[in-house]
Amino acid sequence: MVEGLEALARYESSLRGIFAGVQAHGAECMLLTEQRMCSYVSCHLTDPRLREGAAKCAQKQNDGTLDRYMDAARSVAAEMRVPVADAYAVWNRLEAHGVDTTAMLSNYTSHPTPEASEIFVDVILETLMR
Repeated sequence: MVEGLEALARYESSLRGIFAGVQAHGAECMLLTEQRMCSYVSCHLTDPRLREGAAKCAQKQNDGTLDRYMDAARSVAAEMRVPVADAYAVWNRLEAHGVDTTAMLSNYTSHPTPEASEIFVDVILETLMR
């Protein structure tokens, strides 16, 4: 699960370290952003612990925390000239057009269904073809 904003600087530093390590070995890398997390607690979750976890994820999704992490990741990638396969942007467009992206999560919290995972394939291929 995404930590709070207090960990954002550590996240950025870690990404820089990963990208620099890959680049230092002469390899190319690509940033693949993640999917949205749930934006509400699904009625399909009946276990109180799962509902509690989903509520925490929904809060971070809805209060902009995950947006800030994805913006930071894109910024670090741009700074280090790493191409971005931006699945998160696709998920956000779907949500903005009325798609229930929480229903696209196999655990109704944070893991995409097999069908929704095709979004990652699409954005990776699109990025490779640029």
